[in-house]
Parts: sequence; C-alpha cells; structure tokens
Amino acid sequence: MRITIQALVDREDGEPSTMVSLGVVDRTSGSVPSSGLGLFIRETHDLLQQLQSVVLQEQVAEFLKSATCCKE
Repeated sequence: MRITIQALVDREDGEPSTMVSLGVVDRTSGSVPSSGLGLFIRETHDLLQQLQSVVLQEQVAEFLKSATCCKE
C-alpha cells in the first residue's frame, strides 16, 4: 500500500492553486503487523517538517508581495 500526502495551496490573489507533495508512506502486506501499523515517529516528523516548509514559504511570499508595493 502506498499513501501519498499532498497539500493544496489556494492563494487569495487569484493565482491558480498549487498541489505540493509532502511525502509518501509505503507499507507492504508481508511485513509484521506491529512494524507497519500507523505512522512512525520519524515519518510524522518528516511530514510535519515538509508541511512547515510549505506554510512558511507561502507566508513569506505573501508578506514580501504586500511589503514591496509602494504605498504613497
């Protein structure tokens, strides 16, 4: 089984939405059940790190866009 985790970034300024891949969880049916149930701590840490990266990049881009406009 393969589960792909993605985030959809919807922007307010009319730009098209962007799909960002955060990670993939692979499990094989032949593995020992106790070694493949749910997410491992390392997997959740990696997924959260990817999500934080996407959120931070979007926030910085939005801030820079609003800060670079001259307001007279």
